[in-house]
Amino acid sequence: MRTCRQLLTVEPALWLFVTVEGIEPTNNAAEQAIRPAVLWRKCSYGSQSVQGSLFVGRIMTVVTSLYHFSFGTLQIKLVISSLLVLWLELSR
Repeated sequence: MRTCRQLLTVEPALWLFVTVEGIEPTNNAAEQAIRPAVLWRKCSYGSQSVQGSLFVGRIMTVVTSLYHFSFGTLQIKLVISSLLVLWLELSR
């Protein structure tokens, strides 16, 4: 019952894509944006600590942002390697 009431409070937003041109009816862009992180987590079985989880989340955010702004693979690798060096120095 509570879920129904909550849905009714946001119902106009659920149908916004019908009345406003340019709003996508799906979340494909969001799903595609997080796909690399999901695949990494699936292949590596995640991280083993809270610090590792924070680090991976931050690195994935940086990579996604750089990719979104059309940085090349080499540039992204350089940024990540610099961040790794900095992280290692700060974690001592």
